Parts: sequence; C-alpha cells; structure tokens
Amino acid sequence: MTRVQVAIVGAGQIASLHAKGYEEDERAEIRAVCDEREDVAIEHALKWKAQDYYLSYKDLLRDPAIHAVSILTPNYMHASCVMEALRAGKHVHVARPIALTLAEADQIIGEARRRNLVAEVAEPLFFHAPLREARGYLEGGEVGDPVGVRIKICVGAPEGGWSIRPESWLWRFDPQKSGGGPFLFDSTYGALVAASFMLGRLELIQAWIGRTEIYPGYYVDAPATMMWRHGRGCMGSLELTYSPEMYIKSETYPTETSLELTGTRGMLWVRLSPGQMSSRAPLEMYRDGRVFSFNELDGSWEKGFERSIRNFVSAILGESQPACSAELARRHLEMALAARDSSLAQRVQRIGGSQQS
Repeated sequence: MTRVQVAIVGAGQIASLHAKGYEEDERAEIRAVCDEREDVAIEHALKWKAQDYYLSYKDLLRDPAIHAVSILTPNYMHASCVMEALRAGKHVHVARPIALTLAEADQIIGEARRRNLVAEVAEPLFFHAPLREARGYLEGGEVGDPVGVRIKICVGAPEGGWSIRPESWLWRFDPQKSGGGPFLFDSTYGALVAASFMLGRLELIQAWIGRTEIYPGYYVDAPATMMWRHGRGCMGSLELTYSPEMYIKSETYPTETSLELTGTRGMLWVRLSPGQMSSRAPLEMYRDGRVFSFNELDGSWEKGFERSIRNFVSAILGESQPACSAELARRHLEMALAARDSSLAQRVQRIGGSQQS
C-alpha cells in the first residue's frame, strides 16, 4: 500500500501532537517539514524522520511527492495557506479556525468541492473520549432531557505548561491576526464547539468580553462571560477567567476547562482540557442520588489530536468522512464571530443572522 505523504507546515509546539498522529499511523508518513526558521525546520525534520525540509511554502507545494499538508500556522494565514494547498492538488488538515471570515470559509468549501479534495479542520474535542462517552449517555437518556449546560475555563500562569518562545505568541495579541484575541479562537472556540457537539447548533448568543493588560500594550480577551440558546431550546453559559498567579500543572497548556450538563433526571460533568488541577474522574454522572465516576476513560486531551489525524488519513483514503469538514468548521467559525460581534455591539447576536434587540 502506498503511504500518504504528508508535510507539516509550521513547526511550533502544537505540531508535536499532530506529528505523533502521523507517526503512529502506518498508512501515512511525514515527508517534509516547512517553517520559515531554518533551525526549527531542520530540527523537526530530523526528529520526525522527514526526507525534506522547506523554508518556502510555495516550494513545498510544488513537490509532487506530497499528497497532503497539515497547516499549523497563525490564524490569519489559515485561509490563504489552505487555498494555495487545494489549488496545488493537496488534501488539507488545518488547525482551527478554518479562516477568519465566512467569505474565506466559503471559498475554501467551494475549492475543495471543485477539486474533490479533503479539507478538514483539526477538532480534537470530537475525539475526546470523555466527551464522546458523555454524549452517548445523554443520547441514551441516562440523565433525561437536557435543560442546561455550563462551561468553566480557567487560564493559569504560563509557567504551568509548555515553554513557548515569546515571538511565537505575539501575533495572538493582534486582533487582526488572531481574530479577536488570544482566547476567542482558542479556549472559547473550543468551549462553543463542545456545547454544540453535545446539544446541537446554537441559535442566539450574548457575550461580554473584557480586556486585561498582561504586559504594557498587550491585552488578553478576559474575563469573558457568554450565554446562548440552542436550537432545541436548551440554554448554555460560559465563564472564562485569566489568573496569572495561579499555577495549573499541564503537559501542554495551563488551562482547566470543564463542562457540566444538567438534565431532567441527572447531571454529567466532563473534563475537557489538558490542565491537571482537578482530581475528579474525566467523566462523572449523577443520577438517582448516586455519583458514577468513569476513571477508566482515557482523559488525555492530547489524544484527540492523534485521533483527528487518523480520521484525516482515513478520509483521504476514502475509508471515512472527515469528522470536522470545512462545512462544519464554517458553522463553528460562525459561533465565534457571533460571540465577538455580540460583545462589540453589546447586543444579542443571532448565529447565522442579524442582531436581536
């Protein structure tokens, strides 16, 4: 069998989680690494046993041996990188968000359809075992009909996670490059995805997004509070806080995120993030006066990336459909943009429509 030849574009910290997915899939091989920093490109090409490295993305796309690309560049580069790859005949797996505007997302959807290529967004939460199990219990009626969902995000001191070069994060503080702030298209985006994964599409959202200066001239979009309504009538809420003096132990990002879903019969609690602040099981269910703890579940947040990569390879080979297609990723983008616009306008925003009084 011919192995799918993949190039990883952007060799930052998160790339290691994507690379592991390819390394553990016998159907794929990391053929090349692309990064504008030559020392970084060489280092990771050697680490992942890639045959080539590139400093120029355009040069990489001209390589006929490469079948697919994993795009892990800053947010503002996603749409252009995806479009160039599709036009070069490459399948695409891109970090979220798919783009920063709906018009860009529509262009990607059209191009992928015209060329019959896979365009998939990396959505690790779709493959997060505790969240998938929780949805199974919800759909099986174990906690009754859903009546509300609440998500709590706590971002801690940077010392708790990866050691990241400051220059690698500067673009996140530019709203034009990040899409709104460091957290909107990261932790907040993931929370909205998790809510829609459990309860379906969001219809209305009201958001209040603050600004906190962390260094002179540099701001994060926190604290933030959001409320929304799902199409099925169920309500949801989110609280995001930034605690710069709180140490949250993590192998990756120092963030603690949990989802609590209440039903007419019971409750589900799910740990969504890489933070190791809580000693609770990855999934807990309360029903009939008892708490059930599912400690045997693999609660590793990192595993979701590996499983997303495996799904991408399967989609290229025609063995399955993309878990997070470009069309679905557009809906996710719509939620994040509606939250941003709601906060700016200080009004309820209809997702996929106009503001509400």
